Amino acid sequence: MRRLDPVKYEEKRREILKAVQRCFRRSGLNGASISDICAEAKISPGHLYHYFDDKDAIINAMAEERLKEVTAHLELSIDKPGSMVAGMLSEIDRLAQSEGAANSALLFEMLAEAVRRRPVTRTLRAFSRQLRNVLADLLHRGQARGEIDPDVAAIVPIGIMDAFRAPARRYPEVDTSKATTVLKLLASRLLSPETAKPSRSRKNKSSSDGQAD
Repeated sequence: MRRLDPVKYEEKRREILKAVQRCFRRSGLNGASISDICAEAKISPGHLYHYFDDKDAIINAMAEERLKEVTAHLELSIDKPGSMVAGMLSEIDRLAQSEGAANSALLFEMLAEAVRRRPVTRTLRAFSRQLRNVLADLLHRGQARGEIDPDVAAIVPIGIMDAFRAPARRYPEVDTSKATTVLKLLASRLLSPETAKPSRSRKNKSSSDGQAD
């Protein structure tokens, strides 16, 4: 029996997933057939099923690869010298530059598919849960370094990033770099710990003391 080379197997698997992403971006989750995927990857259907059981397994593998990519970039960005918040803002910049209209459309299509198909629902929920755990861990580390507000929930940045993709679909004529600037400002204010401010009563007392003198 022929033994598989695990390194070559994984390389081929990733190569197929890249072909799948091109197909999904071009034709959508429903529009891209197994035949289209095989043609793009230059393999036979039998060869494809050697790596993935079905289309749902392919979607699940794509989500796992995406999670690894985002996690790796976040770890690299946040572990650099400087503020934890600055690291997250740097990652927002990277995502804004790499997320084209096709990727945005694919995300919303997956959200829609999750309503109709249970396997996609499970994949999307698992991906979101794992990403939330990654962000929560990073936020806890930022909290320990005194750079992150301890009350911030990891789910909030995910919601902001998801919502950020909507305007690009609705208003394609708008300069997304301007929207990215606003998003970074919002994230910075959300994540940074609030500085102590003197209470109004204390301010008034100081004013009265000054007048009395």
